[in-house]
Amino acid sequence: MAEPNRVDYYENHYSNDRKETTEEVVIYQQPVSRLRKISKMEKVVFGILVLFLLGVSGLTIQLSNRIAQQEQNIATIQEEKENLRGDVRELEQEKGELSRPERLKNAAEKEGLEKNEENIRNVTE
Repeated sequence: MAEPNRVDYYENHYSNDRKETTEEVVIYQQPVSRLRKISKMEKVVFGILVLFLLGVSGLTIQLSNRIAQQEQNIATIQEEKENLRGDVRELEQEKGELSRPERLKNAAEKEGLEKNEENIRNVTE
């Protein structure tokens, strides 16, 4: 058995239920000339705003570069400071080794000096 065409079936069965309305849909639009019309004052204000934002962004970039450079300088100075502290520690250790009483006694004996008890004094720091 042949089925009726679906389009014909729906058109035949539902066409009575459908009310035909012819309403026009009106879309409100502003005229093109009004959208494009901007006063000179608005253009000047917009231009000044754009220049201000460009200037602020340029200054921000410049300041961030300066900050990065100063941070690099600080890191270099801190590295030099640590190197100098290491040198100071080495020199203090060497001073401690050179001023040991045994070493001084051996150096004095090599030079032919004698120990004179009358000239010995205790000095406190």
